[in-house]
Amino acid sequence: MLGVCLGWCAAAALVPALHGCGGAGSAGLGAGSLALEPAPGGGTTTVVEADWNDVYAAALIALPQIEAAELAVEAQDSRTVVRFKTIHEREGTLTADRPGPPFPPADRPHPFRLTARIGIDGEPEREEALLRATAARLRDLAGRDWAPAR
Repeated sequence: MLGVCLGWCAAAALVPALHGCGGAGSAGLGAGSLALEPAPGGGTTTVVEADWNDVYAAALIALPQIEAAELAVEAQDSRTVVRFKTIHEREGTLTADRPGPPFPPADRPHPFRLTARIGIDGEPEREEALLRATAARLRDLAGRDWAPAR
């Protein structure tokens, strides 16, 4: 966990908007737990250590677990945004942000921030469930080309 925190602190020093070393803001997937906190501007956020190229695949497995369906995805080098709608017709986003450039290899674990936002006033329980499900799938896929969905 200390290595994850130190790695994230180094990355956060390069990108001030991404913070979270120590306390509730840091979480490595290997730690077995996920530290969640309110996101600036609304929603819920956490830091994970995972393969960047698995974000979209993890979201596709996680969304049905919160009774949501994907509407669109926007992927860039430093940000991936998955737009979705819940069974209650509330739109939301799952956003992954990573520090850089330079960017670490997309197929190797490195820390990045995940943020879930649902609706205008938020749904903290569902946001947390989405982050936990996405992090679990990222953990399953870390360092692998594929893994069975659970």
